[in-house]
Amino acid sequence: MARLTTLSYGGTAAIVTGMGLVVAFDAGTTSKATLISSLLVVAILVPVVLAWGMALLCALTYFVARARGVAPGLEVLKHLAVAIVVILVSRGIGAWILARVSP
Repeated sequence: MARLTTLSYGGTAAIVTGMGLVVAFDAGTTSKATLISSLLVVAILVPVVLAWGMALLCALTYFVARARGVAPGLEVLKHLAVAIVVILVSRGIGAWILARVSP
């Protein structure tokens, strides 16, 4: 069976990357048809994905920190801080691309 620390490295990276992509795609919606057809999906999907991703990130970080014998609270805060930075940067990049590509 895989060690928790080995599994968690890829897991946390995937969670944060997925959240960043969802936020960037949300910021980059340009077409009115796309916006209208996906408005409800995006309105529900983005907060749900972010909440679910943050919950998974917190849980995974907590268990890995306990397995490593370090303070889980501090590790969770560090991972949440990194995730928030990734989300904000992704949002900014999506908005920047939208501003450059839009007519």
